[in-house]
Amino acid sequence: MKTNELRAKVKQMLSSVCDRVYYELADENAMFPHLVFAMDQQRTTSDPCVEVTIDVDVWGKRGITSVVEIEDLCDSIEKLFETKNHPLAESLPTFYLESTLGVIDEDKKI
Repeated sequence: MKTNELRAKVKQMLSSVCDRVYYELADENAMFPHLVFAMDQQRTTSDPCVEVTIDVDVWGKRGITSVVEIEDLCDSIEKLFETKNHPLAESLPTFYLESTLGVIDEDKKI
């Protein structure tokens, strides 16, 4: 599997629901709401199959982003990835939803 190709596909998919998408770390001055995603790759069998966990964090800020807006973004992301195949030139990734969790930040405004 070509990691750069998969990363580009995930960013493209996420960009369809939010204009501000970052890989691993958002810009310091990123506007809210924004999405940050990361990928963790591991080979789970001796087959050529590779399992990649994609973590997507949805970030908002009190007074700028409503809870409803965040929840709507989360719902849209779930629809994008729930048991979907997305053929690429070098691989055929199939996406499955594992879990959704809240993210607690020390900055109470976020």
